[in-house]
Parts: sequence; structure tokens; C-alpha cells
Amino acid sequence: INTDAYAKANNLGEAVVVWTNGTYPNLSIQASIYDGSTWSSFATISDSGTHVGPVADIDSAGNVVALWETIDGNDRIIKAVSKASGSSWGSPQVLSTSSNNSYLSVASNSDGETVAGWIDLANDTVQVATLS
Repeated sequence: INTDAYAKANNLGEAVVVWTNGTYPNLSIQASIYDGSTWSSFATISDSGTHVGPVADIDSAGNVVALWETIDGNDRIIKAVSKASGSSWGSPQVLSTSSNNSYLSVASNSDGETVAGWIDLANDTVQVATLS
């Protein structure tokens, strides 16, 4: 079952789509990238577990970053993975260790800098991480 689709395009007509695939509790995050003429085959970009709510961005150089929530018991942890233009997806990295995170957002600029934001619902605070 595919759910939670999210799409983003850059100013050059390239795009990324991320979505959740599977049946609870085995939910993975998958992605496909459009290079301006062709969509890539989908790739599973998350590790094993229960992952939901993906968002992504693609900058003007074709670099992509994706974020999602990983459900671990009662905790919702934010993870991210990136892909430089012309390379393979990296390994997922944990961005938050607090227990109840949601409402993700991500944006990249033309210098390849990316900022991710989310709400820490347990503490009612906004959290920010800079990725490069």
C-alpha cells in the first residue's frame, strides 16, 4: 500500500517524489527522481522499521534531501537521507532524539544548504537542523 506522497520540483524542471510503502508495522520510505526527461526507478531510502510522513526537497543542482518520522514504540524520531546529483542515496541519519516529533518541513537553497524543521510536540517547541 502506498500513502503519504509528497512531491517537490526545482526551477530547472527536475523533481522528487517520496512516499510511504507497506503495511503497518513494516512501512518504508521510497523515492523517485525526475531529471527533466525521465523518472528514475523507485528506491527504498529508509532503513527497516515503521516510517511515515515523508517530505523532500531538490535544489537547483539536483541534490535531494528527504525527511520522515520513524515510529519506535511511542516515540516519533526524525530521520533524513540525502542524494547528491548523479550519486546514490546515502544512509539515513537521526535528526532528533526527543520522543514526539511531527509536522516536518525542508527547504534547500542554490548553495546546496538545507534546513529541516519540525515540531517537538512533547515540549511544544520548533526544532531546526541544518544539513549540508
